[in-house]
Amino acid sequence: MTKAEIIKKGLGFGVDYSETTSCYDANTLGEACGECDASVLRKIGFENANVQDSTRYQ
Repeated sequence: MTKAEIIKKGLGFGVDYSETTSCYDANTLGEACGECDASVLRKIGFENANVQDSTRYQ
């Protein structure tokens, strides 16, 4: 599955993506760095899924 497909499937299951992070370097508040590979791929996944990214970034 692509990141976009995973995001859409998660939404179908009711996943609240604002409560998750993929970041390798999130801070103590759970805010993603927005620059590591995981953060960048996540951003692209939301863009490709045409879904607003609710991730909290630093």
